[in-house]
Amino acid sequence: MKILHAPVNTANIGGLLRKGQRLLGHKADVHDIKNTFQYDIDYVIERYIGDRNDNLASIFEYFSRVLRENYDIYHFYYYGSLFPRAYGIPPFLDIDLLKGVGNKKFFFHLVGCDFRIPEISYTRNTSSMCLSCGQCRGLDKLDVLQKILERSDGLIVGGPHSNLFLPGLSTNTLPNPVDTDNLNAGNMQRKRPVIIHIPTNRDIKGTNKILNAIGLLKAKGIDFDFKLLEGANHVETMRNLENADILIDQTGSDFYGTAAIEAMSLGTVVLTGILPETHSQLGEKAPVYAINNESIGEVLEDVILDHKKRKIIAQEAIAYVREFHDYRKVAEMSLKIYDHGAPPLSSATKPSDIINDLRQQIIDCEKSFLEARENLTRLNSGH
Repeated sequence: MKILHAPVNTANIGGLLRKGQRLLGHKADVHDIKNTFQYDIDYVIERYIGDRNDNLASIFEYFSRVLRENYDIYHFYYYGSLFPRAYGIPPFLDIDLLKGVGNKKFFFHLVGCDFRIPEISYTRNTSSMCLSCGQCRGLDKLDVLQKILERSDGLIVGGPHSNLFLPGLSTNTLPNPVDTDNLNAGNMQRKRPVIIHIPTNRDIKGTNKILNAIGLLKAKGIDFDFKLLEGANHVETMRNLENADILIDQTGSDFYGTAAIEAMSLGTVVLTGILPETHSQLGEKAPVYAINNESIGEVLEDVILDHKKRKIIAQEAIAYVREFHDYRKVAEMSLKIYDHGAPPLSSATKPSDIINDLRQQIIDCEKSFLEARENLTRLNSGH
């Protein structure tokens, strides 16, 4: 089987699936537009290299390159594909063209903000990252989602929590993979812990709330060290995680993300936003501490002071990651999805019906979401 992971390598998910798929005897490649975190990939896609003519030429040269490779499986991420949605190119024209040149399959892997509907997220979680982020609206996502449903052989998600925002659709669960080869078990929990926070986006991660909680605990005399790490590549991030006892990941998420998994694999205790209904969604309760914007300070204080429990949680976390997130196991799951995965819709369901239902849900939730955003803006501005 020949597999292409593109056009982004979010959290190195594609890179680790490639590693496992190659071990299982398959041809797998990773292409990425930017490779911001300097992961090991096979090809950097150059989309924006000059003027319009140069960019269009580069786009179609890249498509020709991929076409010659004759991949069987196209594993796309974040609603992307080989062509950008720009320059007047019809959305997903590449898929329409590829469908005519052989028996190929197309999967869309949804990794976070692509599937999360802000208005619905807020109704489930008043600490939702969508409230402070403000970069997208649910109604704006529906057109591209419908086009994907019309073309996709399957939707891949990190856990059933994604279905909270994709009602009426069938998805295929593929836990985020991590590389557990050659990992040390960190510092195994010092009594005076080193706490780390690694925001890629302060608004999304709830960084201001976290820094405020850190300041209050320091003023209270709680004994710990704290490090804020921003702009680091993956190697530097892992080195810092290995030297940390506690990771405060994010306050407004629905489930833990890749940074939390990598931390757990090192024996670093994780505090993160996680919904009660998703805490055990992979089969057993995830060994992380649930936090939100209001509880972060209280939970962190308890975790710092309970050294004995931290040591137990750290050991449970290492075992949990090896059970559910080891890249070899996840790669095996991915191959089963490619062969026998559930399509997003039954033959009797029209994409337009799903989109219309979802549009109505967003409209029903919109008023309370916008009021909460307005209140947050007023609070942050001091008015």
